[in-house]
Amino acid sequence: MRKVFFLLIILVSISYFCQEDKIEPGQVVYQAQKNGSNYRIFLHALQPSSNMFTIKAIKVTYEPSGTVALVVYDSDCPQSLRSDFNKDKSPLSVIETKITEIAPSVVVPFPSQIEKDNLIKIEYLIDDGKALKEMLISAASVKEISSVAFSSTILFGGGGGGFRHCCTCGACGPCCVTCNTPYFTCCCLSGTISCGIIKCPGEP
Repeated sequence: MRKVFFLLIILVSISYFCQEDKIEPGQVVYQAQKNGSNYRIFLHALQPSSNMFTIKAIKVTYEPSGTVALVVYDSDCPQSLRSDFNKDKSPLSVIETKITEIAPSVVVPFPSQIEKDNLIKIEYLIDDGKALKEMLISAASVKEISSVAFSSTILFGGGGGGFRHCCTCGACGPCCVTCNTPYFTCCCLSGTISCGIIKCPGEP
């Protein structure tokens, strides 16, 4: 029998992690912290302008284990789309709400299968007015799963689009970079962030 563990605490700000309490349209902030046998996950996301697209669901996946840590469904997301979006995997935590601006915090038993993971992906299921499709927003390469903190912002128009990624860890507080893709690397010890998946300075 599938078990879904979750404890939902809706926050009016993200002061728990000492971050700013306002985010930009199209931005997502993700933080996770191991505390004994538990794992606290925090996600803050804000819909972009309505003429861009509407978020119907958000999924957080750890790789290479493929563990789906959190899924947030908009209350209007059809049931028929949910299993497809999850790829029939059982998420550790599930939230159903109205996705406008959300800031849930969940606590789950720490999943031992993620201990050797080094990539965290955040994907949206979006409705662009023409079709429903999946969009990878953030793919953060991290050294330590036990404590992570990063954000990604979709850049519309202006500078040609792309993404602004930021890491808040170690000597990075925060370090930001603008990239053409959702992939980036947080090098917490050296206090640097880079586009793409790279080996951090000082790593063997």
